[in-house]
Amino acid sequence: MAYDRAVDSHESVLARCMTTHSLGGCPKVNRLPLMTAALLCALATNCARPQTTAFEWVGQDTMTGRQVNLRAGPMPSGDSFSGFYRTTLMGDVNLQQTGDAVIGDYEYERGSCHVLGHLEGQAQGNLFRFNWREDKRACGFQSPVIGRGFMLIERTEEGGMARSHIYGEIGLQAADRGDGTVLGVKVPGREPVLRSEGSSGGEGLGEGTGLPDPNATTTGGSGTGGGL
Repeated sequence: MAYDRAVDSHESVLARCMTTHSLGGCPKVNRLPLMTAALLCALATNCARPQTTAFEWVGQDTMTGRQVNLRAGPMPSGDSFSGFYRTTLMGDVNLQQTGDAVIGDYEYERGSCHVLGHLEGQAQGNLFRFNWREDKRACGFQSPVIGRGFMLIERTEEGGMARSHIYGEIGLQAADRGDGTVLGVKVPGREPVLRSEGSSGGEGLGEGTGLPDPNATTTGGSGTGGGL
């Protein structure tokens, strides 16, 4: 990120600012006191904003028009991540939760390209952190595309009917945000059907992903609604 509370040198302030932006977008800190440098980087218009340490999703649900302000917490009473979902980013998503372990499959179309995806990880309350992998050979990719992500589940009452919604983000490689916003609604009465019946949740994404356990760290982030 552009700056960090744990910055311990002038060089690290500048280096962190330059990880996402060119030198011209960040302050020159080599001759400035450390706190002044950090403050200038925070105020620079081209420097990145800090992320929170709590997983949250704040914004407008473009599927329903509702404003959402959702944070990690307990699972809604009587609910789980298990189900079949219609989503904006991942197409049709099937999730199966057993204890804290969650696995899932999804598929979507992008033009003439049919994409098959798989995800798995661990749930803690209403938060599901996962690794994902997409087979895009039909799109010309030789290797799977991989990343991480998180989802939060919320239960609402709409027209006298309880509905479950998921909100989150995905990222590429080791990032768990930055590559897309996930919005989805669970279809009542429809059971999930998985292609990957042999998988078990929480074991990663199989051979060759090179990704760590998505629940290995406690650092979270904030999702922003309103588009993909």
